[in-house]
Amino acid sequence: MYPPKVNINGTSKDELVRQFLECHEALEAAYKAMQDCYPHGRDFQTQSPEIYRLARDQHDRWLYNLAEMRAGIDQIGAEILDN
Repeated sequence: MYPPKVNINGTSKDELVRQFLECHEALEAAYKAMQDCYPHGRDFQTQSPEIYRLARDQHDRWLYNLAEMRAGIDQIGAEILDN
């Protein structure tokens, strides 16, 4: 993680915290939306079982990536708050 360092010439601490909180909230919303549209077998029943498995695997990767991004944003936000 490469958190910004609050300094006299840069963005204020309050503004950085606001920005990272906004990112956190957007990623939370995206994660929930992705959970809501998780692939369901009934939508793949006219295709091979392999396609359904691949769709689930892809969706799981997307959820993992969103969770990883959210964790990184949270870590940087916490470091900004601590400084």
